[in-house]
Amino acid sequence: MLNYIENNLDEQVTLTEISALLSRDPKYVGKLFRAEVGMSFKEYCLQKKIDNAKHLLLFSDKTINEISVELAYSSQSHFSMVFKKSTGITPYDYRCKRVYYTY
Repeated sequence: MLNYIENNLDEQVTLTEISALLSRDPKYVGKLFRAEVGMSFKEYCLQKKIDNAKHLLLFSDKTINEISVELAYSSQSHFSMVFKKSTGITPYDYRCKRVYYTY
């Protein structure tokens, strides 16, 4: 499951989709996921997308909009809102202050 999520960050991966691939009940897969990983499926997917966004913001020339599209967010504003909620700063500020994060 973790590899599938990691390889499909450019899509909206759902627990229902993963459960269907495994031929298992979504509730069962969700409980198993939480027990094994220590966080919910949704929290894990969000964290992976934010980690990927941080990397792209620091090490690519892609615009914030391009990053939001690449990570399958519905809009740049939605991506920015989710990013800020998770990190405490906007994607723009994260990129501009990268000097402080790389030293």
